[in-house]
Amino acid sequence: ALPLAAEGTLDARDVLALGKVPARVILSGCGSAARSDDARGAVSLAQAFVLAGARWAVGTSRSVEDAEAARVLARWRARGLDEGGFFAARRASLAEGDLGASAFRWVVP
Repeated sequence: ALPLAAEGTLDARDVLALGKVPARVILSGCGSAARSDDARGAVSLAQAFVLAGARWAVGTSRSVEDAEAARVLARWRARGLDEGGFFAARRASLAEGDLGASAFRWVVP
């Protein structure tokens, strides 16, 4: 779950209960594409957005430092916020030794 203001959280159940979701979702929060280890059949937040109707979602499979996430997202934005741009930015980040990029996941239906 992602922490929200006033001690609230947003988890996969909340997303699946939404009537409408954005077509494209970018979640740079730590573990937003990681499934819970404590529940069978659990889905990640990124997967929940796709199941709820998003065309694609991006999240991370583990903790990533804020600076690492910012670098990856800046490279992606510079290459176009689409699938091709995502993978080009991820490859460029990894080639430059920015291992935080390996945590980013592209999730589609």
